[in-house]
This record gives sequence, structure tokens and C-alpha cells, in this order.
Amino acid sequence: MQFELVTGLKMARAESDVDVIMTRPDRPMSVVSAQELIWQLQELAGAHADIQVVHGQNGFSLEEYAQHRDRRIMIKTASGPQLTADPWHFVGEN
Repeated sequence: MQFELVTGLKMARAESDVDVIMTRPDRPMSVVSAQELIWQLQELAGAHADIQVVHGQNGFSLEEYAQHRDRRIMIKTASGPQLTADPWHFVGEN
């Protein structure tokens, strides 16, 4: 949406993702709560909701967390991606 506002070029389509930036809450969200939030946003928007949970310069995909496919999740940091077992309390692991 911002790109369209700045450039005047129409880029969004009915099948476009809805990008959401969510500030990391004080308490961790359960996998089930994350799944429910994603489902509710997708129902409301009628499109895939791409939710990034951010804290400072770090962020992770709520969808990746909700899918619960691996015990570790990728955190995007200013110094590059890192894997962590706990994205809710990530402070900079190696």
C-alpha cells in the first residue's frame, strides 16, 4: 500500500498478501494462539496474512512459529539470520 501511495503505481491485487508488523508482546504467544490469530486475520482480510513479529531490529515470521515444523525458528537480525529455540526471548545467540 505504501509503495502505491508513494509511486502512484497500482501493485496490489486480490491475491496479494496482507503484510502485518506486530510488536512482540510481553508474554509469549502459544502455537495454538498464533494459529488462531493467523486464521482470524486471513478470514477478515480474505487473503494470506504475512505477520512479522518484531522486537528492536529482530523479527520472525508468526506463520513459521505457528506451523511448528522444527524446534528452532529463524530470527531476522541486523547482522543476518539466526536460528533460535525461543523467538519470544531472543537477545542475540550464535
